[in-house]
Amino acid sequence: MGFWYFLGVLIGIGLLLYGIMQSSYKTPFRKLSVLMIGTILIGFSLYMFLPGSDDTMAEIFKL
Repeated sequence: MGFWYFLGVLIGIGLLLYGIMQSSYKTPFRKLSVLMIGTILIGFSLYMFLPGSDDTMAEIFKL
């Protein structure tokens, strides 16, 4: 499972870099959405690396 969380971190970093480096967007909303999705993906993946996070997620989804 750690592989998928690590992959999520890498994709999130890629989205952040893409959002920062891209100079021309049609709307500022698109740039903001790319940056927010990257930040959320990194945050979720780093949270899932913490010990005990699987218990929290199981309780949230009632698994």
